[in-house]
Amino acid sequence: SRFGQEPEHRSWWQGPRRPKLGLLNAKRLLLLLVLFLLLLVLLLLLLLLLSLLLLLLLLLLLLLLLLLLLLFLLLFLLVLFLLLGRMPKPKPGKTVHAASADLPVLCIGSINEVLILPV
Repeated sequence: SRFGQEPEHRSWWQGPRRPKLGLLNAKRLLLLLVLFLLLLVLLLLLLLLLSLLLLLLLLLLLLLLLLLLLLFLLLFLLVLFLLLGRMPKPKPGKTVHAASADLPVLCIGSINEVLILPV
C-alpha cells in the first residue's frame, strides 16, 4: 500500500471495509442525540402540564359541584323557614302532641311557644 492507504482488496479475515466515522459524523450524531433528548424532555413537560391542567379542571368541577350543593341546601333551608313562618303558631301554654311518639320530631321556638313538627 502506498502513502499509508488501505489496499482495495482486503483479506477475508479483515471483513468488509467500513467507512471510518469522521469527526463531523460524530458531531452530527451527538447533535441529533441532544435534539432527541430535548424533544423527549419537552414532551414530558407537556404531558405534565396537561395532567396538571386536567387536575385543576377536576378541582374546579368539584368546587362548582360543592357550591351548587351549598346553594341547593340554602334554598331548601329558605323554603323550610318560609313554610315554618306561614304555619299557625300554637298559643302559649297549649300542648302540641306529635302524630306518633316514635316519630322523630323537630322542635322550633322558645319555651312558652314551641312548634313540634314530625320530621
